[in-house]
Amino acid sequence: MSTSINIDAERNYLGLDAKARNYINRQANLFESMLPELLKTYSGQWVLFEDRRVIDADWNYQDLLERVKKAVGDKIVLIKKVESTIAGS
Repeated sequence: MSTSINIDAERNYLGLDAKARNYINRQANLFESMLPELLKTYSGQWVLFEDRRVIDADWNYQDLLERVKKAVGDKIVLIKKVESTIAGS
């Protein structure tokens, strides 16, 4: 069985059930609300984010993904790059 990882690039929820969509939507909203603070420490990095905290982070997406797969198994999670949402910033 492959690990279920959701990367919230464009909130693409294809293949997720309602519970998983709600979870990811909640996490994405929390992530966005904390973005100014996250940018101070994690700007440009990929993060595993849950409930207002960064669980793991890495500059390299593949390295983070491998650690997440080992740590969480078959679970839907939010992995997102910390970057400004304002063009040109």
